[in-house]
Amino acid sequence: MRLSQNISWKLTVAVYAFVIIISLIIYGYHFPSSNNLIEVPPVIALLNPEIYKQDVYVQDMLQITPRSYYQYLMYMTAKLGLGLSLTYFVYYVIAFASFILGLYAIGNKFGKSKLSAAVLAFLGLVSVEGTIGYTSLFRSEPIPAIFAMGCAIWGVYFCLCKRWILGYLFFGLACISQFLVGILPGGLMAPLLILEAKRTHNLKTAILPFLTLGIFASFVYLPMVITGSTGSGVITNEEFVYLYGHIRNPHHIIPSAWPSRLWRNLIFFMAGGLLCITSADSLRSKDKINLVIVIFTSFFALLLGYIFLEIYPLSLFAKLQLARTTPFAQLMVFIAISVLVYEHYKQVNIGITVLLVITPILYNGAIILFFLSIGLVILKNQNRIQLIRHKLVNFILVFGVLLILTLYPPPSSVSEAFGRVFWKLALFLVLAFPFILEESLSSVRRIKEITYTLAFTSFAFLMLGLLNLLPGNLSNFLQKRVTLYQVPADSLTKLALRFRQRSSNDALVLVPPSLTEFRFYSQRAVVFDFRSYSFTDKGIREWKNRMETILGPVKPPLSWRNVDSLFRKRSSSELVTVANKFGANYILTRSDWHSDIQGLVVDQEGKWVLYKLDNSPSRGDRNL
Repeated sequence: MRLSQNISWKLTVAVYAFVIIISLIIYGYHFPSSNNLIEVPPVIALLNPEIYKQDVYVQDMLQITPRSYYQYLMYMTAKLGLGLSLTYFVYYVIAFASFILGLYAIGNKFGKSKLSAAVLAFLGLVSVEGTIGYTSLFRSEPIPAIFAMGCAIWGVYFCLCKRWILGYLFFGLACISQFLVGILPGGLMAPLLILEAKRTHNLKTAILPFLTLGIFASFVYLPMVITGSTGSGVITNEEFVYLYGHIRNPHHIIPSAWPSRLWRNLIFFMAGGLLCITSADSLRSKDKINLVIVIFTSFFALLLGYIFLEIYPLSLFAKLQLARTTPFAQLMVFIAISVLVYEHYKQVNIGITVLLVITPILYNGAIILFFLSIGLVILKNQNRIQLIRHKLVNFILVFGVLLILTLYPPPSSVSEAFGRVFWKLALFLVLAFPFILEESLSSVRRIKEITYTLAFTSFAFLMLGLLNLLPGNLSNFLQKRVTLYQVPADSLTKLALRFRQRSSNDALVLVPPSLTEFRFYSQRAVVFDFRSYSFTDKGIREWKNRMETILGPVKPPLSWRNVDSLFRKRSSSELVTVANKFGANYILTRSDWHSDIQGLVVDQEGKWVLYKLDNSPSRGDRNL
């Protein structure tokens, strides 16, 4: 039977509610993530203006920036009474649900099957191959890019359906949360839109969608230009590319900084994807052309990035972070794979079906996908697809790919090996629940009984877990999968939490530049944090000044992982001088780095030591 033709909208809602809730639990949610440690303090400052007053980064982020709309959305929602952690969770659930439903819609459009929809959603959530620049379609952390992806995925869907204005409207909405997640897919879809306008001889077809996106983009960009936050001429193109690209974000921006393994995997993945597109019989020729155009547009963007970052530096191309186009090119490949999966499922090629689903989630699976695609093309052209329908061949293929998934790279424990297969299998089965219902049950009454029971049970389980009303083991399980607010038990966090309770709101601390978490958990201002890069010209200049003052001369490669080595090399007297220059009254360091700082040790946890430079307590200090 066809599920969609025989059930009510209420039952449809119940089906997808169950899928979204259980998928969320399996996929996981963690707050705060390492990125939240950077993004959230400005929101905290909006909620409590008395803190972070001396934090240059936080105060700069409270000016007009690309994050302003996102920050005020979080702030206003939290002010309604939800609190900060619950606010982030609510918006993440909305984005997660929207992302899955968007992928379902795309999968149903091209594959005409709920299996294709499930495969596309699965790959969109857990794939590890097909992008470069350490980018991905989705993550288990509530950050602006993920919130924006909940809108952008529908922009892709409507553009592929040639509903251009609606598609670019969703790209515009994505811009409000994360500018690039809205602008870049809009750029990738632009060739398709222009070709459609040319085909229909209707210029209006292209003008209105571009105008729609332009209006939303101007909401973000024009206020920054008017206030002088950007485009002020304070920083040259070369300096911006050097600071933002080579120093702060080479892993996201600079093509020559990306490991050769990532380039190799990207090329193999996209080549295999192109072969999948050409061999998918269910795809119309127009659809194949559109998917290929998006992929090549992404590669053209990477070429432009190389030219205007490595050869002729322009700040615009550093700001665009063109590697962020590759997840959308990856999505085009996933569409072809999802279509092929259903085609081979109908032909009872179970081994190939499993290979196509699992290959993109394998470490270095891009190479396997490439050779698998070549093999399928050869077998199809020679009319020998029947060779892979033998039960023994299917068993070998399924067993082999599951073995690779389990053992490569080598797991550290049996539980890790088991978890690699179990959680991914569980997620796929849940995402395929609509397809399983459609294929296995013929009674609408039976479908209702099962679906309503599962939907109610899953909703109750999640709600009771969030309210801490589940029994011990179940509560522990849910809290490990869905963490509304996690406080690490490491020595640095303990020290930060105590400092928050004992110090005044106006405390300013000189910390090692990688310690983003200290600002977050202590809710106190820090002099400099390497990862907290500003969006305004003035803020960028100040970031550079403080980095060089604290660390001395720097040069690439530099990252938050090794930046503390420069801090460690500074003498105790130099740190005191730096702290005094910026008005800091505390220094945080380690006892094995600096043991002779001229100041009062006010707290210590493990090897972390907090010094107070002025022996007379500041106003409001408590027990320091």
